[in-house]
Amino acid sequence: MDVTEFQNFIQRDSVQLVDVRTAEEYAEGRIRGAVNINVLENSFITKAEKNLSKSRPVAVYCRSGKRSLNAAQQLIKAGFTVVDLKGGIIGWTTAGFPISKE
Repeated sequence: MDVTEFQNFIQRDSVQLVDVRTAEEYAEGRIRGAVNINVLENSFITKAEKNLSKSRPVAVYCRSGKRSLNAAQQLIKAGFTVVDLKGGIIGWTTAGFPISKE
């Protein structure tokens, strides 16, 4: 999903926003409201199933889009409905959308 579509999509109350980067990357800045579940950890799906609802859509992003594509594929296989931000947080900030460090 492109940046503008993604920005509009995540405004919906039902959407669960997930940053799939490392904790260090997450701390450097993220899209407001995102939770961090690192796709590179072996426990990624276990953590996702513990912290996310399969009855609500999940929006994922990473730095450039590669890890979030992997995360989206894993989440879909596990039964989640998922959208992926093309271009990652780099595309997000390049488009002028804000990031949060809070």
